[in-house]
Amino acid sequence: MNLDALLPNAPVPPPNLIYSYADGSGNIYYLTKEFIQYKPVIPIQSSSGVYCGGKAAQKLLNIEQFTQIKVLIQQVRKNHSDFISNRVKGSGHLKLHLENEVYLLGYQTHSQQKLETAFKAIFATA
Repeated sequence: MNLDALLPNAPVPPPNLIYSYADGSGNIYYLTKEFIQYKPVIPIQSSSGVYCGGKAAQKLLNIEQFTQIKVLIQQVRKNHSDFISNRVKGSGHLKLHLENEVYLLGYQTHSQQKLETAFKAIFATA
């Protein structure tokens, strides 16, 4: 039974979703060809009960940004040494919605760090 809808501010994926990524803290990034959406964890959803992932945000993507993310995700798919078999605290969860594929990325692996750095960089630009 899925109880996510009962949580306040439960993340709702946008239409036309291509990729989603949950970082090591459970914050979620949703990506379409047009935009990236950030859905942070709120304290009630965190394992500590106090962690807050910040403010929700959405940013338009240009074709170059989307292509860079797509290339990065293709590289992650090939980096088998970064994969783990069970999601544990601190690990990443990458889902390719069109391919119906899921990749669990170990804590602080190269793939996890590259994805999270790329997503944060998009939100850091004006």
